[in-house]
This record gives sequence, structure tokens and C-alpha cells, in this order.
Amino acid sequence: MLIFKKNIYEDDTRIPVQDADPGLAQLNIPGFLQNSLEETRRCLSTGGKAQEPPAPNELAGSFPRAHRFGDGAILQALCHNLLAGHLDPNAWYRMNSYHFCILYDSILRHGYNYNHQTGEEKLRQYPELSGKLLRVVQLVDRIFYNTGFLMDEDTFDVLTSREKEEMGFNCPGLFGVVHGLAPAPDELELQRQQGYPYSIAV
Repeated sequence: MLIFKKNIYEDDTRIPVQDADPGLAQLNIPGFLQNSLEETRRCLSTGGKAQEPPAPNELAGSFPRAHRFGDGAILQALCHNLLAGHLDPNAWYRMNSYHFCILYDSILRHGYNYNHQTGEEKLRQYPELSGKLLRVVQLVDRIFYNTGFLMDEDTFDVLTSREKEEMGFNCPGLFGVVHGLAPAPDELELQRQQGYPYSIAV
């Protein structure tokens, strides 16, 4: 399971959708993330030796942030590791900025595709949303503990270490993502967390 700002694997982490009454139409976040990552995996799949991997301009269109630091193979490896970690019920995994960035692009892409479907298609894909539009930015705000990877290089580089710390920009790999540097092999991997990663209310 992946570690976010909140435990998305608990039942109380649903989020309301646009114009919904409280508790009316709520998103199954783990299912949405799984579908987002599976859609990304299909988009990045070469589909066999005869098919060419996605061209750089195709990557830029589908993954406007993540394409800056990785080609199709790198993004596919990150996606594979995220999906494996997400579906592992026996362990918790910490993500770095590379993982958060590709996941962000995946969520926005999948959410955009959902919001532009017909009402029937929406109901078929996510019946719990009752055909309503999904506020994707609200979902990101709910589960990501920071989005420092969205910052441009110039803004990031003028911040002092203290300012970055105060803004919560302490996620591993952030410098590389902001500057479009390819991840090292170990940065493709999720980091296994020992024990339960969230505070337990007593």
C-alpha cells in the first residue's frame, strides 16, 4: 500500500464530487488510483516488438510533467512499481517525487478522460459518482502531502533550504524532478516502510 497524506485504504477517505450532497456520490480512491495507473501502463506499453515506444511529443501530451525527466521506459518502470506497491496489502511503501509526479499526471489524465465521457460511460466506470464530474484537484489536495514537483526551476532555485523545509518540500528526488533529471535506478523503487505509517488516535 502507498503512503499518502491520509490513509486512502480506510473507508473514511472518500471525497465529495462536484455539486453532490454530503455522502451522496463519493469516490473510491484506491480504485480510482488503480484505474489511473493501469490506464497509464496501457498508454506506455509498447504492445509488442513491432510497435515503437511512445514518441517524445506523445509523452509530453499525456504526461506533461513526468516526460521532462523520463522516456517511456522510465515512466513505465515507475508506473509498474507504483501499481505493485498499491496492490500489496501486506506492506507500506514510501514514494519519492518521481513517483508522485507520474502519479499526478496519471490522476489528471484519467480524471480528464472520465469528466469528458458521456453520462452513461461515467455511470458504468464509477457508479458511485452518480455521473457527476470529479474535482481532480480536490483529490490531489486531499491525498498528496506536497506538490513541490510542480514548481518551476527558477522559483525552486531561489528558495533557501529553510524556505523549502517550511513549505514542506522535503520529499526525496525533488531536485531531480524540478530540474528534469532522469532518476537513478534506486529512485525508481519504492521504499518499504516498517510499521504503520500513520498516527493512531487513542
